[in-house]
Amino acid sequence: MRCEIAASLLHEPKVLFLDEPTIGLDAVSKIAVRGFIKKMNEEHKTTVILTTHDMQDIEAIASRIILIGKGQKLMDGTLEDLRLEAEPTEAESESSEMDIDHIIAGLYAKLNIM
Repeated sequence: MRCEIAASLLHEPKVLFLDEPTIGLDAVSKIAVRGFIKKMNEEHKTTVILTTHDMQDIEAIASRIILIGKGQKLMDGTLEDLRLEAEPTEAESESSEMDIDHIIAGLYAKLNIM
């Protein structure tokens, strides 16, 4: 996977589309790929458009999140925007911070997407 990403960056594209870039990777490789993507974005100002179901990818890489459900844009903002929009359950309200999976699930429930 890292070689494919590196090859796609040879000509220094302005926009890089990545579809599930860490799928099937072990934990160490996922961390390395996420770090590489973030570094390329920061150093070369490459816009990265990432499609993923891996919530840890979102937390590690994304500064802007567009949530899509049933073919519609449900939300467009930062991770903090998503946290503010999600309605925590009573148990989650007692904890200091919800994880990204619970945030997304809460939004889907609120928007009646499930």
